[in-house]
Amino acid sequence: MQEVGPMSPYKDPWDSESQPEGNTLRSPTGRHSSVHNDIPINAHDVASAAETRRKTVNPIASTDGGAAIRKSFVQLIEGQLVERNEKAVVLEALKTMEKITSNVLKNPGEAKYKTVKHSNELIKRNIINVAGARDYLLACKFSAGVKDHVETLNFPENPSERILEVLAIGHQILTKKISDITQAHETAIRMKQAETEAIKRQKALALNNIQEDRERQKLRLVREKMAREAKEKEAESNNGQGDSDS
Repeated sequence: MQEVGPMSPYKDPWDSESQPEGNTLRSPTGRHSSVHNDIPINAHDVASAAETRRKTVNPIASTDGGAAIRKSFVQLIEGQLVERNEKAVVLEALKTMEKITSNVLKNPGEAKYKTVKHSNELIKRNIINVAGARDYLLACKFSAGVKDHVETLNFPENPSERILEVLAIGHQILTKKISDITQAHETAIRMKQAETEAIKRQKALALNNIQEDRERQKLRLVREKMAREAKEKEAESNNGQGDSDS
């Protein structure tokens, strides 16, 4: 993905400070009004116009609800991270990026969370050396830089609302993917455990059947022996009776 640099904070065109004196502006109701120092602008009209303008220029605030941006983040994860790295590597990269983005969102005023150094062993292992991870942070509005001769990824010091919304979406996608992978892993473990238990039950049943077969075999042999002995005794008895008759 193309490297994305920080964007300038959005400046409302309805801000009276940005308009030259005497300019004619169209109000949200469609009427024209002349802007003079002695004619104040209605605050409600200015706020309404600013909100309308913000939704027009901000794709996240538009009707798609940031769907296009979400799709691009998902494509980055699936097409880069998942496709080009081992599962364990992907999960560690996702967790590290989730932590980085979460720190910025939870502490927007803390500068220390906005600089990620390539030299950090954790960052090097889970971000820099993982295909697609660095690109994902760039898509979250971090930008490449150098600080004290060390390569860094930097989040804007004074991010606009749009940049923060992009970061928030990127963080949401990371959180969901981590949850999906974790659940899939847990499901696989449960299935493996169930399979192992099923195999154990089958073996136990087979052993039980073998034992029962052995017991039946022993019982059959005992019965056959008893039958032979009975016949032998009967034969001896018959022979003895014949001798006495003679």
